Amino acid sequence: MAEVTFSYPGVGVLELRRSNTEFSIMTTLEQLESFYAFAFQNLHTQPDATSLDELLLRWYDSQRQNEIHAAIRQGLNEMDAGLGRPVSEFFDEFRQINSIPETPE
Repeated sequence: MAEVTFSYPGVGVLELRRSNTEFSIMTTLEQLESFYAFAFQNLHTQPDATSLDELLLRWYDSQRQNEIHAAIRQGLNEMDAGLGRPVSEFFDEFRQINSIPETPE
């Protein structure tokens, strides 16, 4: 996944994330709102649990997990729609391209 960040003085930061053909844009304000909601919920359920740095790391991890889950859902939906190809076909091609001998079963 490619990431590009642009900083605009007095306006904020624009992050572009490219995953396959989809672009998602999240401005600094949207990130701040997302983090605030996450931190608020965590501090109410675990009031003395953590520091701001730890909350930020947990929020960042949760954002990445959401992206991973979305990619998995997309792959499953594509598979259900009949897109893609059998894994055995992929492995045969991969072995051929990389000169890997086929292992006996």
